[in-house]
Amino acid sequence: GGRDQVPPEERAGGAQARADTVVVLPAGFGPEAAAPGPDGSLWVSSMRTGRVVRLAAGGASHAPRELRAASVGEGRAALGIEAVPARGALWVAVSAMPQALGYGASRAARSALVELDLATGAERRRVEAPAGAHLGDVLVHPDGRVFAADGRAGAIWTLRPGESAFRPLVAAGTLRSAQGMTLADDGRSLVVADYARGLARVDLATGAAAPFAYAADVAPGALRGVDRLLRLPAAAGAEVERYVAVQNGTPPGRVLRVDVRRDTVVAVTPLLAGHPALLEPTTVAPLPGAHASGDVELLLVAASLWPNLGEDGATRGTPTPTAILRLRVPTR
Repeated sequence: GGRDQVPPEERAGGAQARADTVVVLPAGFGPEAAAPGPDGSLWVSSMRTGRVVRLAAGGASHAPRELRAASVGEGRAALGIEAVPARGALWVAVSAMPQALGYGASRAARSALVELDLATGAERRRVEAPAGAHLGDVLVHPDGRVFAADGRAGAIWTLRPGESAFRPLVAAGTLRSAQGMTLADDGRSLVVADYARGLARVDLATGAAAPFAYAADVAPGALRGVDRLLRLPAAAGAEVERYVAVQNGTPPGRVLRVDVRRDTVVAVTPLLAGHPALLEPTTVAPLPGAHASGDVELLLVAASLWPNLGEDGATRGTPTPTAILRLRVPTR
């Protein structure tokens, strides 16, 4: 057993997604997010070391092979990342927190968004956030706007193409704890994971945020503790929006499909639950292309170092290796 021996093609717990192991990271790496890189590689951020590492897929042994690395945190945690292949870019959010090595020297450092070259990891630019902001998750709009969620303040910031200063989209305190974001089907709004409450829709023109309602047969608390969101492709004319949600507020965590009709959650379906690798999963990211079956393939950071770190950064227990999985999710 253990996370370094994940069965290669398993429908865990009767769920609908198929999972196989891409790579197993060593104990203590502290992965936070993953994104696809060029030529089948993947980028992984470390909230512990502040590094972002490009890895070759692990092959049959699942052992990682480092191709490139960028130290972006400088004593801060490297958190959410987002690949933009069309621009050859990788965006990274960095923030000071006690769980990051070197926090003592960097505790006064501002949070920032860092743009890296997707192939080499070379730093293109760094934009510091306003004082007091704590950037965590990142989303890049097709038009080049970059959105960053502040989980501590409940705010969302925007960085527009060609600008070097953030603008507020959602004011502090509007959300309780803004986490992962994804562009909605309408292209005019974001769907945001508000960790303590559930999901909310944010109007991109006004910044107005409204929580989703729940159908009578969906528990109102079913989507608390969601860390990351991803929109699934919608069929032409479909009335239901579908999202993949990574939920880690209910240990050991699970991956869900969320069906939404007119701002009401009408169904929550487990995609992956009870899998031996799922120990506080954090993020999910799309892989390029589609499976021959028409299913969508995703990268999932299946476990993290958070359960082994206290609020003061002190280690608890013995960290174990953590897996990054490839999920195959039906779109129908």
